[in-house]
Amino acid sequence: LENFNYPYISKSITEFWRRWHISLSSFFRDYVYIPLGGNRKHVYLNVAIVFCLTGIWHGAAYTFIAWGIWHGFFNIMERVVRERAKKRPARQLSRSAAVCKDVFSHLYTLLVVIIGWVFFRASGMTHGLHYVLSMFGLHNAAGAAAIQPLYYLDKWTLCALVWAVLISTPIPRKALSLVGQKLPSAVTAVCRDIGLLFALLLCVLQVASNTYSAFIYFQF
Repeated sequence: LENFNYPYISKSITEFWRRWHISLSSFFRDYVYIPLGGNRKHVYLNVAIVFCLTGIWHGAAYTFIAWGIWHGFFNIMERVVRERAKKRPARQLSRSAAVCKDVFSHLYTLLVVIIGWVFFRASGMTHGLHYVLSMFGLHNAAGAAAIQPLYYLDKWTLCALVWAVLISTPIPRKALSLVGQKLPSAVTAVCRDIGLLFALLLCVLQVASNTYSAFIYFQF
Protein backbone atom coordinates (compact mmCIF):
# COMPACT_ATOMS: atom_id res chain seq x y z
CA LEU A 1 0.00 0.00 0.00
CA GLU A 2 0.96 3.64 -0.41
CA ASN A 3 2.86 4.53 2.77
CA PHE A 4 3.30 8.28 2.23
CA ASN A 5 0.57 10.31 0.56
CA TYR A 6 2.09 13.78 0.01
CA PRO A 7 2.23 14.64 3.73
CA TYR A 8 3.78 18.08 3.09
CA ILE A 9 0.63 19.39 1.45
CA SER A 10 -1.28 18.87 4.70
CA LYS A 11 -3.18 21.72 6.35
CA SER A 12 -3.09 20.33 9.88
CA ILE A 13 -1.00 17.98 12.00
CA THR A 14 -3.95 15.60 12.11
CA GLU A 15 -3.98 15.46 8.31
CA PHE A 16 -0.18 15.15 8.27
CA TRP A 17 -0.40 11.93 10.28
CA ARG A 18 -3.06 10.57 7.96
CA ARG A 19 -0.61 11.03 5.11
CA TRP A 20 2.72 10.34 6.85
CA HIS A 21 4.00 6.80 7.51
CA ILE A 22 0.53 5.36 7.01
CA SER A 23 1.50 1.80 7.98
CA LEU A 24 2.91 2.94 11.33
CA SER A 25 -0.09 5.18 12.04
CA SER A 26 -2.45 2.32 11.18
CA PHE A 27 -0.57 -0.06 13.49
CA PHE A 28 -0.77 2.30 16.48
CA ARG A 29 -4.43 3.04 15.72
CA ASP A 30 -5.41 -0.65 15.60
CA TYR A 31 -3.22 -2.03 18.38
CA VAL A 32 -2.87 0.88 20.83
CA TYR A 33 -5.38 3.70 20.28
CA ILE A 34 -8.53 1.61 19.78
CA PRO A 35 -7.75 -0.91 22.58
CA LEU A 36 -7.19 2.04 24.96
CA GLY A 37 -10.69 3.29 24.18
CA GLY A 38 -10.23 5.19 20.93
CA ASN A 39 -12.70 8.05 20.56
CA ARG A 40 -15.05 6.60 23.19
CA LYS A 41 -13.21 7.54 26.41
CA HIS A 42 -10.03 9.30 27.55
CA VAL A 43 -9.44 10.49 23.98
CA TYR A 44 -6.74 13.04 24.78
CA LEU A 45 -4.88 10.64 27.05
CA ASN A 46 -5.05 7.96 24.36
CA VAL A 47 -3.60 10.34 21.78
CA ALA A 48 -0.81 11.37 24.17
CA ILE A 49 0.13 7.73 24.83
CA VAL A 50 0.13 6.88 21.11
CA PHE A 51 2.43 9.74 20.16
CA CYS A 52 4.75 9.11 23.09
CA LEU A 53 5.06 5.48 21.97
CA THR A 54 5.55 6.66 18.38
CA GLY A 55 8.56 8.65 19.53
CA ILE A 56 9.97 5.70 21.48
CA TRP A 57 9.44 3.43 18.46
CA HIS A 58 11.86 5.56 16.45
CA GLY A 59 14.75 5.30 18.87
CA ALA A 60 16.03 5.17 22.44
CA ALA A 61 16.70 8.88 22.94
CA TYR A 62 14.93 11.80 24.61
CA THR A 63 14.94 13.66 21.29
CA PHE A 64 12.68 11.05 19.69
CA ILE A 65 10.34 11.13 22.68
CA ALA A 66 10.27 14.95 22.51
CA TRP A 67 9.43 14.70 18.81
CA GLY A 68 6.52 12.37 19.57
CA ILE A 69 5.22 14.57 22.40
CA TRP A 70 5.55 17.65 20.16
CA HIS A 71 3.30 16.12 17.50
CA GLY A 72 0.94 14.71 20.14
CA PHE A 73 0.50 18.16 21.70
CA PHE A 74 -0.58 19.79 18.43
CA ASN A 75 -2.77 16.83 17.53
CA ILE A 76 -4.61 17.21 20.83
CA MET A 77 -4.89 21.00 20.45
CA GLU A 78 -6.44 20.56 17.00
CA ARG A 79 -8.96 18.10 18.44
CA VAL A 80 -9.88 20.63 21.13
CA VAL A 81 -10.35 23.37 18.52
CA ARG A 82 -12.50 21.09 16.33
CA GLU A 83 -14.69 20.11 19.27
CA ARG A 84 -15.26 23.77 20.17
CA ALA A 85 -15.94 24.67 16.54
CA LYS A 86 -18.72 22.07 16.41
CA LYS A 87 -20.55 23.90 19.18
CA ARG A 88 -20.54 27.21 17.29
CA PRO A 89 -22.78 27.98 14.31
CA ALA A 90 -20.99 27.36 11.01
CA ARG A 91 -19.97 30.44 9.04
CA GLN A 92 -19.64 30.60 5.28
CA LEU A 93 -16.26 32.10 4.42
CA SER A 94 -15.69 34.22 1.33
CA ARG A 95 -13.36 32.83 -1.33
CA SER A 96 -10.50 35.12 -0.33
CA ALA A 97 -10.96 34.32 3.36
CA ALA A 98 -10.98 30.59 2.59
CA VAL A 99 -7.73 30.92 0.59
CA CYS A 100 -6.09 32.88 3.42
CA LYS A 101 -7.21 30.23 5.89
CA ASP A 102 -5.76 27.44 3.74
CA VAL A 103 -2.43 29.27 3.34
CA PHE A 104 -2.19 29.96 7.07
CA SER A 105 -3.09 26.34 7.90
CA HIS A 106 -0.46 25.03 5.51
CA LEU A 107 2.27 27.34 6.85
CA TYR A 108 1.35 26.47 10.44
CA THR A 109 1.61 22.74 9.65
CA LEU A 110 4.98 23.12 7.92
CA LEU A 111 6.35 25.15 10.82
CA VAL A 112 5.32 22.55 13.39
CA VAL A 113 6.64 19.67 11.27
CA ILE A 114 9.98 21.34 10.51
CA ILE A 115 10.62 22.26 14.14
CA GLY A 116 9.77 18.67 15.06
CA TRP A 117 12.33 17.35 12.57
CA VAL A 118 15.03 19.38 14.32
CA PHE A 119 14.61 17.31 17.49
CA PHE A 120 14.24 14.13 15.45
CA ARG A 121 17.76 14.61 14.06
CA ALA A 122 19.44 16.51 16.93
CA SER A 123 22.19 14.82 18.93
CA GLY A 124 20.53 15.93 22.17
CA MET A 125 17.85 18.18 23.63
CA THR A 126 20.27 21.09 24.17
CA HIS A 127 21.49 20.81 20.59
CA GLY A 128 17.91 20.77 19.34
CA LEU A 129 16.88 23.82 21.37
CA HIS A 130 19.93 25.80 20.20
CA TYR A 131 19.19 24.81 16.61
CA VAL A 132 15.57 25.98 16.82
CA LEU A 133 16.67 29.28 18.39
CA SER A 134 19.20 29.72 15.58
CA MET A 135 16.43 29.21 13.02
CA PHE A 136 14.74 32.31 14.43
CA GLY A 137 18.00 34.26 14.81
CA LEU A 138 17.99 33.99 18.62
CA HIS A 139 21.11 31.86 19.11
CA ASN A 140 24.42 32.08 17.28
CA ALA A 141 27.00 30.18 19.29
CA ALA A 142 28.60 28.64 16.21
CA GLY A 143 29.33 31.90 14.42
CA ALA A 144 27.49 34.12 11.98
CA ALA A 145 27.78 31.68 9.09
CA ALA A 146 25.90 29.02 11.06
CA ILE A 147 22.54 30.76 10.53
CA GLN A 148 23.08 32.20 7.04
CA PRO A 149 21.07 30.14 4.51
CA LEU A 150 23.29 31.28 1.62
CA TYR A 151 26.26 29.64 3.37
CA TYR A 152 24.67 26.24 2.74
CA LEU A 153 22.88 26.85 -0.57
CA ASP A 154 25.48 25.62 -3.03
CA LYS A 155 24.36 24.48 -6.48
CA TRP A 156 23.79 20.87 -5.40
CA THR A 157 21.77 21.76 -2.30
CA LEU A 158 19.69 24.32 -4.15
CA CYS A 159 18.92 21.82 -6.93
CA ALA A 160 18.02 19.13 -4.39
CA LEU A 161 15.82 21.57 -2.47
CA VAL A 162 13.88 22.67 -5.55
CA TRP A 163 13.44 19.06 -6.66
CA ALA A 164 12.35 17.98 -3.15
CA VAL A 165 9.74 20.75 -2.96
CA LEU A 166 8.42 19.77 -6.38
CA ILE A 167 8.09 16.04 -5.74
CA SER A 168 6.50 16.60 -2.32
CA THR A 169 3.40 17.70 -4.25
CA PRO A 170 1.19 15.75 -6.70
CA ILE A 171 2.40 17.97 -9.59
CA PRO A 172 4.91 15.47 -11.11
CA ARG A 173 2.40 12.62 -10.94
CA LYS A 174 -0.30 14.72 -12.59
CA ALA A 175 2.15 15.87 -15.27
CA LEU A 176 3.16 12.26 -15.93
CA SER A 177 -0.50 11.32 -16.16
CA LEU A 178 -1.14 14.04 -18.74
CA VAL A 179 1.88 12.93 -20.77
CA GLY A 180 0.76 9.33 -20.44
CA GLN A 181 -2.53 10.16 -22.11
CA LYS A 182 -0.66 11.20 -25.25
CA LEU A 183 2.05 8.52 -25.26
CA PRO A 184 1.94 4.70 -25.12
CA SER A 185 2.02 3.39 -21.54
CA ALA A 186 5.27 1.50 -22.21
CA VAL A 187 7.05 4.74 -23.24
CA THR A 188 5.74 6.56 -20.16
CA ALA A 189 6.92 3.74 -17.88
CA VAL A 190 10.39 3.75 -19.42
CA CYS A 191 10.72 7.54 -19.06
CA ARG A 192 9.60 7.33 -15.43
CA ASP A 193 12.08 4.54 -14.62
CA ILE A 194 14.95 6.38 -16.32
CA GLY A 195 14.16 9.47 -14.28
CA LEU A 196 14.09 7.46 -11.04
CA LEU A 197 17.37 5.72 -11.85
CA PHE A 198 18.99 9.06 -12.65
CA ALA A 199 17.79 10.47 -9.31
CA LEU A 200 19.10 7.37 -7.51
CA LEU A 201 22.50 7.76 -9.20
CA LEU A 202 22.74 11.40 -8.13
CA CYS A 203 21.85 10.46 -4.55
CA VAL A 204 24.46 7.69 -4.45
CA LEU A 205 27.14 10.04 -5.80
CA GLN A 206 26.23 12.69 -3.22
CA VAL A 207 26.28 10.21 -0.32
CA ALA A 208 29.59 8.74 -1.49
CA SER A 209 31.19 12.19 -1.66
CA ASN A 210 30.17 13.12 1.90
CA THR A 211 31.76 12.05 5.16
CA TYR A 212 30.49 9.05 7.11
CA SER A 213 27.04 9.46 8.63
CA ALA A 214 25.59 6.87 11.02
CA PHE A 215 22.29 5.21 10.20
CA ILE A 216 19.47 7.31 11.64
CA TYR A 217 18.03 4.38 13.64
CA PHE A 218 21.32 3.05 14.99
CA GLN A 219 20.12 3.64 18.58
CA PHE A 220 17.05 1.49 17.99
